[in-house]
Amino acid sequence: MIEITFTICIKQSFRETIMGKYIIELNGEIENMLAEFSAARQMSPEQFIQDIVNRYLPLSHKIDQEAMAKGYSEMSEINSELAK
Repeated sequence: MIEITFTICIKQSFRETIMGKYIIELNGEIENMLAEFSAARQMSPEQFIQDIVNRYLPLSHKIDQEAMAKGYSEMSEINSELAK
């Protein structure tokens, strides 16, 4: 098992930055994958995790939920028509 401590900086606005320190415990296959991926990119496992979190976590907030719900609704109507 590996324990990784790292700090993430999240930019909330132009002036506000939130920094948090986290401890993650990994084991088995995930630990091996992290070691391989970070070594291939010539970075520490901590830096690799920081990059992943800082890159992908903000993307989840950019999804237009109303448009997505409308799209699902439209597709269900089309599927209902096709099923008749």
